[in-house]
Amino acid sequence: MEFKFGRKTLFLWQLRVGAAFAALTLFFALLAAYSIYLYIPAALAVLLGVILIFCYLPAFFSRYKVFVGKTSVVVTRGVFVVKSHIMPFKRLVFAGGYSTPLARLFRLEGITLRAARATVIMPEIECDAARRLIFELGGDKSDD
Repeated sequence: MEFKFGRKTLFLWQLRVGAAFAALTLFFALLAAYSIYLYIPAALAVLLGVILIFCYLPAFFSRYKVFVGKTSVVVTRGVFVVKSHIMPFKRLVFAGGYSTPLARLFRLEGITLRAARATVIMPEIECDAARRLIFELGGDKSDD
């Protein structure tokens, strides 16, 4: 079974990154009252934010995949450097979900996988898919 990240997840992360860069831009713009040269960092923050929001994040989430096989979970992620984490079921110690208030508005839930020496924290996916994945991995089966 393969899990991919949908448009809601991308939009949630675009909101988060956009808010962070908007705050950074506002900070530099307010400081520009003291020196006109501080408009340069504000413009760079806007440029970097636009590149992250509209280029990097879509590429990141289109390449992020979770595959549940018969004996292991394979998490593949990365844009420039692609990494794969293979976690055999025998070594998987914990599988649980997490959610932020903003993610709950979009009905999204993230997943944490822990093995003996590794932890993989995955971004938010649809709540139903997240709970199904956690259930299949034998993690937290509660309905809270």
